[in-house]
Amino acid sequence: MRSIGCVTLLAVLCCSSLAEANPWRNFWATCKANQCWPAPYNYADRTAATMPFAIMVENGWRMQNMLGEYHFRPDDQQLTEAGRLKVYWIAVEGPAAHRTVFVPRAATPEITQMRMAAVRSSLEGMHLDFAFDVQETGLAPPAWPADYIDSIERKYRETTPQPRLPKFENAGSVQ
Repeated sequence: MRSIGCVTLLAVLCCSSLAEANPWRNFWATCKANQCWPAPYNYADRTAATMPFAIMVENGWRMQNMLGEYHFRPDDQQLTEAGRLKVYWIAVEGPAAHRTVFVPRAATPEITQMRMAAVRSSLEGMHLDFAFDVQETGLAPPAWPADYIDSIERKYRETTPQPRLPKFENAGSVQ
């Protein structure tokens, strides 16, 4: 009899209309959430796991679409031929979601503004039928001296073995 009374009391406590003030109802709700445990948290876990990759992709496109010092003429800060070709590639051939041209900050704000104006002028001269974006960035593009890159390429070619076919052996012949 005593156990029936306890069960009845427990049922009354759990079915109370004051859910916030009822610790038993909160306890049973927690138990139910624990039974279907991974499902409520899958989306948050997936987002937390994939967010670094999205950041890496954005940073990669920023570096890909960033102009360097050699893309501008030093005397008037206009685009060089390499700069015009890179701006053209970004605007026309690059993916639509990543058509932003990044201009690194120069030694003075005036030079930076001249460079951004040169990029905008070049883009406007292309008569594009879609919007484009030119942004200033504090990052510097990766730059390695050309003679260093050339020396790496030459050493690579020097150490490449001569192409040879393997020596023929009668491995599968019938006797």
